[in-house]
Amino acid sequence: MHIFHTSGSILTGSDLGEALLLYANALTTQRHKDTVDMLVVDERGRTSHAAVVIGYGSPVAGFPAKGTGRELVDPDRLDALCRRTRDELMPASSPSQMGERTLLD
Repeated sequence: MHIFHTSGSILTGSDLGEALLLYANALTTQRHKDTVDMLVVDERGRTSHAAVVIGYGSPVAGFPAKGTGRELVDPDRLDALCRRTRDELMPASSPSQMGERTLLD
């Protein structure tokens, strides 16, 4: 997935990109920002990392990437993004209404 932000764009896995967009939306809703370390494909086609600022005042957009090679998969990073999204949507002081619902449906 291509993720476009104010500083440029990154290429990451589909699930990772979707999770990043969901987290960005949750942050924006709460008027928060965060910097996320993302697994990306660099300009030479190598797997690398990029720090991406997302949230309030930092718009992002995602578009499917076709024909870009292998899919980037990082289960630990994906779980962390989902957990951070839940934390933004359901602060510790409020009762959880989400239960075990998957954020990437």
